[in-house]
Formats: sequence, C-alpha cells, structure tokens
Amino acid sequence: MTKVNGYKSLNIGEIHNLFIGLSALEKDDNVKLTGAVRLKIAIDLNRCRPVAEAYETARAKMFAEISKRFAERIAAAEAKGPTQAKPTIAEHELERVLEDQKMRAEVGHVELRTLVQSDLRLEENPRITGAMIAMILPVLEGIE
Repeated sequence: MTKVNGYKSLNIGEIHNLFIGLSALEKDDNVKLTGAVRLKIAIDLNRCRPVAEAYETARAKMFAEISKRFAERIAAAEAKGPTQAKPTIAEHELERVLEDQKMRAEVGHVELRTLVQSDLRLEENPRITGAMIAMILPVLEGIE
C-alpha cells in the first residue's frame, strides 16, 4: 500500500473489505471503543462508502450482463439442435469471478484516518475477530 498525495492507494477490493470490516466494528454494541476511535471509524466509513456502493452497483450490473449473455448463448446453442454444445454453469461462474477480480483490482485513493492496535482494546473486546482485523488492516498502523 502506498500513499499518493496523502491518500492511501488501495484497490477497490481492499476499500470494499475495509468498509465491511469497519461497519462490523461499528455495529457491534458489545465492542467497547473510545469516542475518538469511533469518530475515526465514522470518518473512514463515510470516505469508503461511495467507493463500496459504486463497486456493488457496478458488480450487480456486470453480473446481470454476464447472465444475459449466458442465456443468449444457451438459446443460440439450443436453436442449432440437441447435439450442439451448450455453455456450462461453471463457465458462467468463471466469467463472473474473473470480471469481479478485475473490478476489485482497480486502484482507488481514499484519505483515511489510521488506528493503532491499542485503539481496538483487543483484550477487552474478544468479539473483534481475526477476520475483522484482517479486513481493517489498511487503517491499522504498527501491525507487522
């Protein structure tokens, strides 16, 4: 991860995961954080939200387009007769996965507040799981 003009350079997938991870932290009433930490999280959520929502919208449209093309290929194969090979569900899913990976790899720039391990008070907050920590790594400093 690099900084460009003070902004962290993350790919769209990392920004989306960060949004999900920060949302999970914020929504869990059993996670005890200071007001200052909650403010940092709120600012980062507001900065990641437009990117995450744009990605989700674009992904849904892309999936719909791929499904439409898949249905058209099946119809064309059926029109040619019963011996014509039809595209498979596996091919359809592979196309969706590959296109999603391309979208998630695109680079975005988001100005983010950072957290340190002590901000999370992990000993007092066992509900902060390793998976949550992995998702918010882009804003955690001092984690090796």
